[in-house]
Amino acid sequence: DAEAGQEAEALEATKTRQDAGAGQEAEAQTGVVKKGRDKNKRSTEVAGKEAGENPASKLDGAEKREIALDVAAKSEHGDALEALEQHGFAMRDVIVKAGRRATGRFELKPDFVPKPEAKRLPVRVGGYHTTKRVPATILDDLRQHHDPLRLKSDGAMVRGQFEPLFWACLDEVIEELQGKKG
Repeated sequence: DAEAGQEAEALEATKTRQDAGAGQEAEAQTGVVKKGRDKNKRSTEVAGKEAGENPASKLDGAEKREIALDVAAKSEHGDALEALEQHGFAMRDVIVKAGRRATGRFELKPDFVPKPEAKRLPVRVGGYHTTKRVPATILDDLRQHHDPLRLKSDGAMVRGQFEPLFWACLDEVIEELQGKKG
């Protein structure tokens, strides 16, 4: 099984390095359709019938879907971020550190949370963008109950869960770095 897992990882690594033409050739050989975007801008990944399940799309027995997560720091974070910048901590680096921490901690829950009301910094200043693989069944259930017309992106469906976590992580990082600046 370990050997099969290594082969699957090697296949995925090879596929990411191939250009579009070579990617189509690999698709024909393996029966795996490369990851892409459907017309509603949601990430998709489909495994061919001959190839069986794609190990990259299965974790802990649950199908995963890669989604884009976009958040922005609150306006109230602005002063603290600027103060840290005066002490040699770039605002972008602080935001990225908080974003990575939040992404690592994020677990999609089956409860829909609307986007929180808050004054945010402009995305070009205080924004963070990443992707994360989440359980597709939970995401589909959220959509079925809260967006039956499928008007919202996958990221918009989970932003209400992710953004408060990002803000909490940003508060933690700011506090940690304020302790280091002294």
